[in-house]
Amino acid sequence: MTTQLTTVAPNAREAEIDSKLADLWSAGNTLRDRLASLRESLHYDLDIRPTYQRRQRVWPHTLDEVVALVEERFPSMPRWEQRDAERHLTAVAETRTKLAANRAEAAPLESLYDAEQWNRFFLVTNANGHIHRSMQCSTCRWDTRFAWLPELSGLTEKDAVEAYGPKLCSVCFPSAPVEWTLGEAKPVDPNQCAGSGTGDYENWRRTSYTGSGHGTCKHCGQSVLVTTTGRMRKHKK
Repeated sequence: MTTQLTTVAPNAREAEIDSKLADLWSAGNTLRDRLASLRESLHYDLDIRPTYQRRQRVWPHTLDEVVALVEERFPSMPRWEQRDAERHLTAVAETRTKLAANRAEAAPLESLYDAEQWNRFFLVTNANGHIHRSMQCSTCRWDTRFAWLPELSGLTEKDAVEAYGPKLCSVCFPSAPVEWTLGEAKPVDPNQCAGSGTGDYENWRRTSYTGSGHGTCKHCGQSVLVTTTGRMRKHKK
């Protein structure tokens, strides 16, 4: 499938390509989430329950494995169980077809990017998230959620900061001045004690098996919680 592009201004071509890819990426994520849900349903069709590791559900079979198991056991299932299993197997096939079409539509656009490697920008969608060059930054977790910023695609680092704000990741953009990578400054609470977050305390005593404790703040004289890193929690004057 050929995707038509309309270039109208400098940097518009890169922004348009990545805008289309962002839409395809979002649609692809929806399809992948659907397959993950169907994988769970197929386990339940076989009366297989998940185990838990660190409060997260763990399913014993991959999607391909559980599909094969359901197909193998399908003839011996009761009729009412066959109805559910057949519905889930059909949904898996349809969703995989849609995902393949999604990837095929994205492929030529990704090829354009692979050939030219223009700057891309991705915003972490949590509170005060930084802007990254890619979704593989070492400072992010495997489950970090991103939003594409296609309107910035093709811009220089400096132009991107001027357009979106001082939120660049210092790992992705090492040439950016430090003040660009600090994120938005948080307002200072005028009632906060100057000892907050410091090691300016005395009379420390351990009060937890984790290694935290309490100490007397040298600035205000209060007994304040001291973390395992040796810093006082934020507290009022």
